[in-house]
Amino acid sequence: MKAQQHDRDQWSEHLAKIGATSMGTPVGAFGPKPNKFHATKTTVDGLKFDSKHEATVYQELAAELAVGRIHHLQRQRVFPLIVPAKKDGLPIVVGRYTADFTCVRDGELEVIDAKSRATKTEAYQLRKKLFEALYGLPIIEM
Repeated sequence: MKAQQHDRDQWSEHLAKIGATSMGTPVGAFGPKPNKFHATKTTVDGLKFDSKHEATVYQELAAELAVGRIHHLQRQRVFPLIVPAKKDGLPIVVGRYTADFTCVRDGELEVIDAKSRATKTEAYQLRKKLFEALYGLPIIEM
């Protein structure tokens, strides 16, 4: 058993040295995997964003933060989607919703998502409805 693992490790090391994979395709031959929504990763103020649109929304919110219209700007805040169980009454985490941004405006929490038509998938729509039902907060799409 150890001999088989040793052989696999040696083979993996050899493939890495010659820049190949076990399928015969050179590593990185096709470049990085493209974004499924054709978004371009963008960096603003040293922060990385998944799309130019998300970076633009951040810049708008950062400007509002600078003049004091909003407070406590956060990126990529995760909200667990928890529902009560039917059998034993213990809560069940059925998923999570990650907001692009959250902030406080006029004393109220705002949840903001940078969305395009392409990113409003069925999975997103379901998470959005579940989030809004569980937390009682609307998701603002920009």
